[in-house]
Amino acid sequence: MGVEAANERLVSKMQCTSILVPFRVLSLVAFAAAPFAASASAHAAGLPLVRGLSSPAAPFVTPAVSGPTLLYNFQGGSSDGGYPYAPLIAGSSGRLYGTTNDGGPADQGTAFELNRSGPGYAERPLYAFKGGTTDGALPYGSLLLGKGGVLYGTTYSGGAFGAGCVFALTPSGSHYTESVVYSFEGSPNDGANPYAGLSEDAAGTLYGTTLYGGTFGAGTVFSLTQGANGVVESVLYSFSGSSDGATPYGAVLPSSGGVLYGTATFGGSENDGVVYALTPSGTTYVESVLHNFAGGTDGANPYSSLVEAANGDLFGTTVGGGSGNSGTVFRVDAAKKPYVEQVLYAFGASGSGDGTAPYGAPVLYRGGKLFGTTFGGGAYGAGTIYELSKRHKGFAETILASFTGFPAEANPYSGLFEKSGALYGTTFGGGYDGYGTVFSLKL
Repeated sequence: MGVEAANERLVSKMQCTSILVPFRVLSLVAFAAAPFAASASAHAAGLPLVRGLSSPAAPFVTPAVSGPTLLYNFQGGSSDGGYPYAPLIAGSSGRLYGTTNDGGPADQGTAFELNRSGPGYAERPLYAFKGGTTDGALPYGSLLLGKGGVLYGTTYSGGAFGAGCVFALTPSGSHYTESVVYSFEGSPNDGANPYAGLSEDAAGTLYGTTLYGGTFGAGTVFSLTQGANGVVESVLYSFSGSSDGATPYGAVLPSSGGVLYGTATFGGSENDGVVYALTPSGTTYVESVLHNFAGGTDGANPYSSLVEAANGDLFGTTVGGGSGNSGTVFRVDAAKKPYVEQVLYAFGASGSGDGTAPYGAPVLYRGGKLFGTTFGGGAYGAGTIYELSKRHKGFAETILASFTGFPAEANPYSGLFEKSGALYGTTFGGGYDGYGTVFSLKL
């Protein structure tokens, strides 16, 4: 599935809810271009493309890894999920957990588990969402593994007020029992339509974001704590939609001192999004904008969450901006005050053979390497897996794999996670049935 079609489906799904979604479809149609000539044809022959920041015609090198392995092919329909937007999480004994935005008997999405089965994996559906006022619908975010094996997540719609909910899947013998932990009420006193998954701090407090709702209708950051009479939700911050940011697609990153970091996809001085910090001050939080994205040679419109290095530096991606207007990988330097943002890599223009539109967060790896995915671009226009490595002057990119599309994987919307020398992820499209896949790539 191409980028334009994927975004049309996202808009269609969101607009089926009771809340009007002013979702801004970026100019991504060119990202799904036909297979490229020259450099792309060499990459299609199995040679990963290496590019430096100052080397637009960098050489090809011998591949260091094999291609991705298809672990599971979603079938959609009433018996299986389809279209996974979210990254996977790891459980015990090699288990993988995730969500799909589609499929199940009510076609409202699913939560699933993948277990090792011989040389491959077997899928076990954990829950199929029903929608309506008593259940959630359309999960876009990842799951969070909590104490006792409980899985927490969010749904974009459904719940008592139709504005989405937080749910819990509690293991009970050989199956899971789902419960709605909290239903969002929407503006002006509550958030609406959570897109990202949840995060947890050391004290067990859960944090999340909503795309809309809040005092100004431009989204919120919220927390969930256990009170004497059940779960208590608190709106920690309401985005105004102006200089402070708007529509946070990414999750919250809890850090030391109770500070919460994140990105807002729009808003800011140029309406190209921001990196923000929420600092506790008594019983409230104070927001500060660490960086205003400006487009052009800078990034624009971050959809990803942030990841934090041991030294406190923050890393993320933008789907637009950069010298090729195809997105960037960036770093916010924590050692400098005010904070300084640096574009580590700008993806090449459509048709260059490089990846385009990185929606997911990068993975930090030993030796200062970063791994990630792009939704479009590559040799077949179906996305890539990339590696960024430190060089004498900045970072250089290696395309580890170009997704080929049907019947294999296509268009990864989420980021990756690494375990035991392998990367794991999902693709929104591709596979034998066109409903997306789960894959791995050995490093």
